[in-house]
Amino acid sequence: MTHSSTLKYKTPALGIFVAFFLITGSVVTTGTSRSDTQRLRAMTFNIRYDQPRDGENAWPNRKELVARMIRFHQADLVGLQEALNRQLNDLEELLPEFASAGVGRDDGKGGGEFSAILYRKDRFKLLEGATFWLSENPEVPGKGWDAAYPRIVTWVKLKDLRSGKSLFHFNTHFDHRGVLARLESVKLLLKRIEQIAARSPVVVTGDLNFTESSESYRILIGKADAGKLLL
Repeated sequence: MTHSSTLKYKTPALGIFVAFFLITGSVVTTGTSRSDTQRLRAMTFNIRYDQPRDGENAWPNRKELVARMIRFHQADLVGLQEALNRQLNDLEELLPEFASAGVGRDDGKGGGEFSAILYRKDRFKLLEGATFWLSENPEVPGKGWDAAYPRIVTWVKLKDLRSGKSLFHFNTHFDHRGVLARLESVKLLLKRIEQIAARSPVVVTGDLNFTESSESYRILIGKADAGKLLL
């Protein structure tokens, strides 16, 4: 499912703003006016990992559709979930206007699913970036708490070549089984955003695997209500 919406914002007092997506396939446009050169479109997209037994829906049969979907939404930033290394290679070939950042969750290299970030090369310059694990040991590959799989957050610091200003993009995929893991993942993500991004604008994308009735969601909203984040 794809959902589009428009968000107009003013930078809050603490200088941190987060466009947070709870629905896979969401697209948001940020800016202060239609002519604002800082307006950008960010997209979150769980592309489904390459599973041959998916038959007619297997990756080789839908990779071009995925690329066309990204182009259709005219995204400047894309947070991918469930992307394997070979899928990223395909998208880089199909979408030469984008560069990618991220590592595989299994080994911090090319193994396992990526929570990769795509960014337009004519719009952004990569300044720095890294990946951490959603676990008790964030710098080491592995599962955390009651998670079924290793889960990661990939982040980048980008210079917007239109405005000359910098922003951060965090992208993630929370565990689908571990209730405790999702709760602790929210806490760790918010902590790292404050540590890494400080007072800079932030875009957060992800497949979060929870609903508005969950405690994890309430923590996010609590941060927003406290003025720490604009969701």
